[in-house]
Amino acid sequence: MAKLPPLADVTGTDAINYVFDSGKVSAVYVTPLIEPDFPKVLATAQAGVLFEERYSPPDMTIARVGPPTTHVWGIVTSPLPIPEQPVDFLNRLKIADKFVLLTSLSGDIRIKATGVSWLLPKYPGVNDPRVHCVLSVGGTNLFQIIEDVPTVRARIDAIRAQSEGA
Repeated sequence: MAKLPPLADVTGTDAINYVFDSGKVSAVYVTPLIEPDFPKVLATAQAGVLFEERYSPPDMTIARVGPPTTHVWGIVTSPLPIPEQPVDFLNRLKIADKFVLLTSLSGDIRIKATGVSWLLPKYPGVNDPRVHCVLSVGGTNLFQIIEDVPTVRARIDAIRAQSEGA
């Protein structure tokens, strides 16, 4: 039986050092860093408009869009921005071989093959013609993928066949 690795750590772009189980990392990708513009959030709240109503796309008037930044799912409850490149992060944790490389609307995304709950060719509300697969990680996090379901399935199955388990 394989032994569990020690806990890992990463310092987020928020300068907080997170100690975590590397086996819980489920997806890694690069996307522009979106941060709330807190003075605008406060002014909006004082005006009686809920932050959640204004922060979701397409209205990003109370957020700042920053440079492309690596985001990691599975450490905290939302994607954690980190200063490392996706491949460097996964290699440092020695888990890169457990991840499948796919293409999302914003570019490359690496998803833990054993973390995929389901794949669908269509999903309600997803209308972008470039999307040929919607996949779920953990049953809740949805990712829109450019490759079609048979291609994604084959890539995931190839990694799963070499894996000892979750």
